[in-house]
Formats: sequence, structure tokens, C-alpha cells
Amino acid sequence: QDWIGITGRARVFVYSPERVDALPKSIEDLLDSQWKGRLAIAPTNASFQAFITALIQSRGEAATEQWLTGLMKNEPKFYEKNAQIVEAVDAGEIDLGLVNHYYLWEVAQELGRELKAAIDFFQPGDLGNLVNVSGAGIFNTAKNSEGAQKLLEYLLSEKTQAKFVSETHEYSIVNPTLTPADLPALSAIKSPAVDLSTLADLKRTQDLLIRVGLL
Repeated sequence: QDWIGITGRARVFVYSPERVDALPKSIEDLLDSQWKGRLAIAPTNASFQAFITALIQSRGEAATEQWLTGLMKNEPKFYEKNAQIVEAVDAGEIDLGLVNHYYLWEVAQELGRELKAAIDFFQPGDLGNLVNVSGAGIFNTAKNSEGAQKLLEYLLSEKTQAKFVSETHEYSIVNPTLTPADLPALSAIKSPAVDLSTLADLKRTQDLLIRVGLL
């Protein structure tokens, strides 16, 4: 089975402009004691687990466990979903959280107002800027491979890609000129070089999260 990326989902941090003066430049900054009790994560969420998997691939399991242990010392608050983290920042429950970029827009749309929250990126190349993708593929055992191929062509078409960008606020993987409103181009994010195919096996990540008390 082969697969192809359809849309891009950048990892960012959401924060309160009212309560956060100095923005973190790296995920290492989140280990600073100033963030104790002020930070939120969604450890059961697939995007957070993909980020930790990328961290393991880049730094190794021991270094990743050390980072997670340092994060736990700051007593982060746990939420089930990214949207809940954005809502918590808006409500003043927390000051900063790790989410996917489009949740700020999504929550604002749902509430019908501008939020008391903003998003930003870490420094270029930082693993906190990981770009995940929504993807699609055709199984070798597919009974209707021709129909599946037509579906992929539809999802990758200019019209559908533009629809994804405008209606879900995600990035187009196919056309780099299609960028969600008020966000930098995908090429400007300077995301870390990660082979996304290595993020498929989450068991080691989940075992590590259990070991450090995040699951």
C-alpha cells in the first residue's frame, strides 16, 4: 500500500496574549519553571502522540523520556482534545498549550467571536513545529481500485484543495500557494525534517507515555 498526503496540520502553541509576555522559542523552554501549572497538553490525542513519536525518532527514547519527565515536573494540565485546550486558554484556565494550528480558527468559528488567544510557532526546525498530514491511499487488495484512484484525484484537485484550505483551515500539501487566512505559508514554518512513515507505530510512544504518567 502507498499513500499520499492530502492536507497539512502544523503543530503550534496556543497562548494568552494577555498573560504571556515572552513566547517560548523551543520545546525545551517549556521545561522552565515559569510554566508550572500554566501549560496544557492532550496526551491521549493522536497528534500529540505523533509529536512524541517524532521526538523519539529524532532524539532517542531516553532523551524523550527525560524531556517528558521535565515536562511533568511543571504539572501540565491534561485535556482530551485540542479544541478544549484552546477553549481553556480563552477562558483563562491556562496560559499556553500544544495544539494543531487550525483549532484556534475552528473554536472561534464555533463560538462566533474572536478568542482571547493566539497561536505561534517555535523557532525554525524545532520539533514543536512538526507538520502532520491527513493522507489517503489505495490498498493492494482494493476491490475497486479504479474508483479509489478517482477519489484520490478528486481530493488532490485544485478545487478540492482550495475547499479544504478555506473550510477546514488546513494547509494544502499539493499546492503550496494555498495558505489558510492569517497564517504563514507552509514553506515559511521551517518544520523539522521527519519521515512521516516512521510515525505509524505508536506502541513504543504509548508505552513511554504510560511509564512517565501521561496515560
